[in-house]
Amino acid sequence: ERLLLKEYIASAGSLAATEMAAYERMYTVWSAMEGAGVRAPSGSLSDMPSASVSALVGYMESGSSFAAPEFLASWTTNMRCEPPAVGNPWLLFRFEGMRTAAGWPDAVAAAMRDEQQAANRGSGPFAQLAKAFGAATGGAAPEQPTALRARYARALAHGALRALCAMHATGVAHRGLGPACFGLSTLDYRAADQLRVRIDNFG
Repeated sequence: ERLLLKEYIASAGSLAATEMAAYERMYTVWSAMEGAGVRAPSGSLSDMPSASVSALVGYMESGSSFAAPEFLASWTTNMRCEPPAVGNPWLLFRFEGMRTAAGWPDAVAAAMRDEQQAANRGSGPFAQLAKAFGAATGGAAPEQPTALRARYARALAHGALRALCAMHATGVAHRGLGPACFGLSTLDYRAADQLRVRIDNFG
């Protein structure tokens, strides 16, 4: 299983503790709900409230081995950034990709550019003949990109609100909500049916 490691500097340890406390509270309440037989209508794991937040799987603190010369040399060579300091707290999450709602506008802009280029290529006589042939044979017209993007936007909003409701039902408030706090399973607007939205960054 791949993990996402989130490091806090030692002076921000209270933020790590706040995030851990939020997860502990949510998981405790959701476990009690499951124990009481409260289930999502479909009964599927993806429909349970816990699927609406990033999965915290562990915690650690940078130990003295992080100061060892061989570790520092390996880190600098492979990671190409400053090594972590001894005593820094880390939260470990199940890796579910790095896509967030903050990246959606750029993804839409890129898709629109691609669509325009495809439209420019597809305006010749052969492309027009293919369109006419499809219409004449009763071929179903594909759903328009604008409608697909609107469906994706509705799915994103629904998933974000669902995540917030699941969180608030446990008595947890986020305190720093923004587009980057909503992780997305996909930025492909044609895949609205597969979109899963999760909330994170509770520190």
